[in-house]
Amino acid sequence: MFGENRLIMRKLLLYLIACLLLSCEVDDAPNKITSEENLFEVVKDSEGNSILSFENTGAFLEEYEKLSELITQKEFNSWSSGINHSSLLKKSDSILAIADSIGVLYSDALMSLLNSEGEVKINGETLKLEGDIFYMMPVEEVNNSSTERKKRAVGYLRNSISPNLISMARTIDNANKWKSYSKVFGERRLIVELFNETIYFNDNTLSSKMFLRSRKDYESCSFWRCTWKNDVNTPRRLMVNVTLGGVGRWFAPDGSHQRDVIEDGILGHYTLLLATYNPVPPVNPEPNNFEISGYVTTSLDVGTTNELNWGIQVSWFPPEN
Repeated sequence: MFGENRLIMRKLLLYLIACLLLSCEVDDAPNKITSEENLFEVVKDSEGNSILSFENTGAFLEEYEKLSELITQKEFNSWSSGINHSSLLKKSDSILAIADSIGVLYSDALMSLLNSEGEVKINGETLKLEGDIFYMMPVEEVNNSSTERKKRAVGYLRNSISPNLISMARTIDNANKWKSYSKVFGERRLIVELFNETIYFNDNTLSSKMFLRSRKDYESCSFWRCTWKNDVNTPRRLMVNVTLGGVGRWFAPDGSHQRDVIEDGILGHYTLLLATYNPVPPVNPEPNNFEISGYVTTSLDVGTTNELNWGIQVSWFPPEN
């Protein structure tokens, strides 16, 4: 009996040691996300910051497609917190300051994939978005000194799907890039923006999407001046009821030409994917312009019995001649 007890105790001890070793391996392993739901790993750069690593450009674009179709802020927060990633979307003031400083709008999906420095890894190399240009950065040598190779431009991000407007984007402010609607109610300002996000790599159009962004500002006054700041604390409702036009090449996420969304409890800015460009036969040399018609309504509870409603009829720029 005594021998049997010793044998049982020895097996339990070996089992506990094995569990302890396995636990140590898991704790010491890098933070990697390799499930079927996510096509990347979360690794650390040379400075210890998190960065998403993709095997190739296709995996990066596929994850971008999936994120673009998330609707609610809760979905975005859940995805972001689940991977413990310090993204550009979380960076202070990045969302609204970017457009003012460089004249380019980024979607929430793109900013969620980029780290706080605007970087991801593709096949072991660092891809960095600076303004509207994607650069492949030089590889560091073992001794941590940079090689003599300079960063090289490998792609572009444009707020326009027309190749003719790409060269004009620097000279024509917001030409077919985004369209803004705003309304001031005392110390409140409601804003709705339509914008395109087109990603080019190696002169190929990999993705073109139309987004709607809603936000609310409040007036903040000091002794010297008053400025508008983004309100991230007051909840609001957004109702979108629009029809997508064009020649049947712009599709809502469900494959239709209708986008009907009601989102309650929005805080801060909110970005909604309206449509993705999908060339279907016969394919013309240049993509057709996006068309939209319908209404967007923002509701704001400003008291127990008083509600502010702002409805606008949205449209995009007319087709080019």
